[in-house]
Amino acid sequence: MEPSSSNYAYLRRNAALNGDRFETIKSAIGEKSGTAYLSGRKHASMSIADHVEGGEAVPMVSLDDLVDRMDLSTKRLVLKLDVEGLEIGAMIGGAGLLKTDCVVICEDHGNDPSTRFPRTF
Repeated sequence: MEPSSSNYAYLRRNAALNGDRFETIKSAIGEKSGTAYLSGRKHASMSIADHVEGGEAVPMVSLDDLVDRMDLSTKRLVLKLDVEGLEIGAMIGGAGLLKTDCVVICEDHGNDPSTRFPRTF
């Protein structure tokens, strides 16, 4: 999954070079499905907000909606999550997923001095 149009082009190319062995989805992960706005110039500094002037409008999907859409509810899942600051919203949107047989690996850069994310879950 990749919300950025420019980065998604690289992801698609990578998938094609690997015989399309994996599905690519152009979307952000968030608390609720809908639309989000992506801003920033470089991959590592991009962020999602409710609305940013000049930001790229991107689809956003909750983890629970994604599991339903991909018919993964009966599968054992390993989720690697790197959502650049939207971890809490992503986990709230995956409340159903977290009740299943799954493993969640979440990248947290530790930039939040209150360590709000790890303490929440």
